[in-house]
Amino acid sequence: MDNPRVFKLMICKSLTETLWDASTVLQQFPNNAAFVLEYTIKLLSSSFLNMTTSVVTQFVNGLYESRSDIARFKDNIRDFLVQSKEFSAQDNKDLYAEEAAAQLRERYTEDAFDSWSYSSKRDSRRHG
Repeated sequence: MDNPRVFKLMICKSLTETLWDASTVLQQFPNNAAFVLEYTIKLLSSSFLNMTTSVVTQFVNGLYESRSDIARFKDNIRDFLVQSKEFSAQDNKDLYAEEAAAQLRERYTEDAFDSWSYSSKRDSRRHG
């Protein structure tokens, strides 16, 4: 869930039909956003039994609030995963892909500059 589309879709006015079946749901919701938030909280609470409902609720609300800021959205996911301690290194590698790429670009730029700087100094010694 590294993409906030579902949370953006919740506030979209094009979804006019309710997402829940009123005959099977005890609680009636004022809108689709409220339903999706509650459903997500229940789903995650049942999947992460070591997390309190309060922590899961805070996490889901954080995802909803950060739906327009992908960096903040991913930070919320990382924080939750660290709290849950129920993930493997393989599961979270995509969360750090952007940062790893930025570090590689930075290193490449530094190496290129160092190489250029060394070459410039060597050339100035030959001609100077």
